[in-house]
This record gives sequence, structure tokens and C-alpha cells, in this order.
Amino acid sequence: MPNTNWYDDAPAVAKPRRAKKAKIIREDDVEGQYVKDVEDGGGLCLKVKVLGRPGYPDRLVLRGMRLAGVIVRKHHYCTVEESEDIAAEIVRAAIHFTELKKTKHSPFQPKQKTVIPKLQKMGYKVDIVHG
Repeated sequence: MPNTNWYDDAPAVAKPRRAKKAKIIREDDVEGQYVKDVEDGGGLCLKVKVLGRPGYPDRLVLRGMRLAGVIVRKHHYCTVEESEDIAAEIVRAAIHFTELKKTKHSPFQPKQKTVIPKLQKMGYKVDIVHG
């Protein structure tokens, strides 16, 4: 008996593919990768929550004090005035803050616009990391 079903003779049609959704980058993804990179380099990357004081950066990064020895050896002979600059260089190398943002266009909180410059004026390094 011949095949009488019309669909048996119809050409095969591929199912339409769904467009892939763009992966949404979350701040947690950026933060996780940053923490891994710092810790792989031998440092600590601590989450910062200053209770009752908004605007502080997300992370406090502590790098080994071996950097201090390198900096001191670099400036072996120095004056007393230069020693303050050396101390500041050690602090900047060993301790800094990091604010993580999803994208370049992610806005800062209003308080961050005053807290971050204040930390920088005190001599601390504050990195802004975009995903």
C-alpha cells in the first residue's frame, strides 16, 4: 500500500533555534574572580562591611610583607624625611582597597564619591575593578 500521509513526503524542516541569552555579568562573578586572582598571588582579599558607615570599598587586599623588604632594600640609605615616603610606599604595596563594579558604567553610591577620595588622600591605594 502506498504511503498516503502527506507529512511523510514533506521535506525535513529544522526546528527554529532559540537565540542564546546574553550572559548577565553579576558583581558576584567579578568579585569571585578577583578574590581568586589575589589569593593565587599569595595575598588575602577580605570582604569589608563597615557597620553604620556606607560607601567603603568592597574588599581589603593584604599582600605579603615580603614587599616591604624589597622596598627597604631599594632605599637602603635614606634620610629621615625619605623614611616617611618609604613607609607610605610599603603601606600602598601591602594594603589597598578594591571597589568592584559590574561594568564601566555601573554607578557609584553617593557616599563612595566622598569615602574613596578620602582614603586616597590618606595615602591608601583604591582600585576600581570593572567586570
